[in-house]
Amino acid sequence: MSVLTNYPSLGNGGPYTYVWSFEMDHILMQLGGAIGALVGFIHGYLGEKMFSRAAIEPPYAKHMARLGWQCGAVAWVAVGVLLIAAAGFESTEARRSVIVTSSVIYLTGAAGNIVVSKGKHFGWVILTVAAGLTLTGW
Repeated sequence: MSVLTNYPSLGNGGPYTYVWSFEMDHILMQLGGAIGALVGFIHGYLGEKMFSRAAIEPPYAKHMARLGWQCGAVAWVAVGVLLIAAAGFESTEARRSVIVTSSVIYLTGAAGNIVVSKGKHFGWVILTVAAGLTLTGW
């Protein structure tokens, strides 16, 4: 047992070897999840500001557009949280299924952003980076 951390010694038996044994690919995967979740929060916030001022008629169309907008934001936040938690999964298959699902969700959003904005909106770059970092956890 290590005196400072109260964890079994790993490697050379130094006191901080348990802390440094966490794999870097898991940290990058968590970073991808954090970026994706942050993009989701920003997307949801800006969408609410935009839809509060929008003049869309009839009113149910405005509600449907708002719902569609927020579905993407909720999905990005949800898979971001899953990615952060997936680093601690003991099951490799469970972690990989979260990685594949979240990468597909992020890349679908990036592809839609490229098509709709013709590449002028920077959101596709951020979502592609999040998907790339996510895939490092494979």
